[in-house]
Amino acid sequence: MDKIDQQLQDIELQLLRMENIFLTNTNTILLLLNQLNKNLTK
Repeated sequence: MDKIDQQLQDIELQLLRMENIFLTNTNTILLLLNQLNKNLTK
């Protein structure tokens, strides 16, 4: 059971890292879109 628990923890950590990357990428895209919008509405 300990091995399974460890594997689950490892998977959870990987998912959290993936979520963090996804959110970072999304944030970057939104910042770029915001900048583009500012440039187009000058």
